Amino acid sequence: MPRVYDPLVASEIVARQEYDLRTFLEAVDLIVIMVKHKEVIQDASALDGKVILDCHHIMSGNNVYYL
Repeated sequence: MPRVYDPLVASEIVARQEYDLRTFLEAVDLIVIMVKHKEVIQDASALDGKVILDCHHIMSGNNVYYL
């Protein structure tokens, strides 16, 4: 099931929305980075082992793909 995470959103907007980055990461295998949130950039190591589609070219690695 798809999940949604945005560190700036504190109330539910969509179904399956997560409010904690770690909880979100435990639930997904693929991450699409659509916004350059500092929290994601600063904790980039938390994304290890995930497939990442990076729309802003802020991540690097063998598991990172770009548009």
